[in-house]
Amino acid sequence: MSERTASADLASSMPPSPCVGICQIDLGTGWCGGCGRSEKELASWRDMPAFAQRAVWADLPRRNAILGLSFRLLPLAGAALLEHLACRSLLPGTRWAIGVHGASVEFAADDGSVRASIEAGVLHLATRGARAALALPAGARAFELVDGQGRTARLVLALHRARLRTLNPATIAPLGPDRDTLDPAGRDAVLVDLGLGRRALRFCVRSRDPDLLARLEARRGTALQDAPDLVAVLAQAAPGWVATSPFGRIEVEGPILRNDQAGPGTRLLPDLLASGRELEPGLELPPDYLACASLFPGEAGPPALAGDLA
Repeated sequence: MSERTASADLASSMPPSPCVGICQIDLGTGWCGGCGRSEKELASWRDMPAFAQRAVWADLPRRNAILGLSFRLLPLAGAALLEHLACRSLLPGTRWAIGVHGASVEFAADDGSVRASIEAGVLHLATRGARAALALPAGARAFELVDGQGRTARLVLALHRARLRTLNPATIAPLGPDRDTLDPAGRDAVLVDLGLGRRALRFCVRSRDPDLLARLEARRGTALQDAPDLVAVLAQAAPGWVATSPFGRIEVEGPILRNDQAGPGTRLLPDLLASGRELEPGLELPPDYLACASLFPGEAGPPALAGDLA
């Protein structure tokens, strides 16, 4: 393979650089405190041959651990990243979530099996009671967040705040029929945004129940925190739940989850929502990046791409 071809392959499969916007040199190591590159590597990155860039990427996890960073930017982008996510989605125990601390809609195998396909740049996932569709917008970054032992706690798909300038509704807002549903059977159900007012999230319920929809319509324009009784009503009604972000959507039919429950479902805890956090305490992205979707790892490392992925 020629160097020109190798460079083209690198550009299509990796982010432009490991930069995460923290550009401060650590005096003890001589590495950048955000991405782990040396001053020389920072200055010459665009002119470095493909093999040299790959060598730096391969060494960054070691450097990041020495620097004490709790995040690692994956050296994947575009189709290569989407294929990686597809592989990981098939591992037993893997769980996807779109949401924030205190409110999330979660996709996980309900009956031990997940169907996955990649079509026109979109990863489609399905299991009993849940569907997901995930794509990679411009500027997408995938970060592994690590715990104190250096183990991956989750993989987060994120965008820089500058790409998310518009706030979503901050009050309850009926949206009408769910025309974008992943499940054709849900097309005539009414979607209601619960109005969390987050840049990277719309957190919705979907229902055909006239009584529930009337209750929600009566709270139009009300902030969820000002309607504490509504959470209990939603828990009892068990509607469909839909979360969307710039990376796609997850929709489930099922209960509000408790800690000991598995399978698809929703978490809705107003006390945690009041913190305003995007991620749980102890988990951090680089400044100015917002989490848009999270993958919680399964039982083993990513397998080769399964044969039933198309």
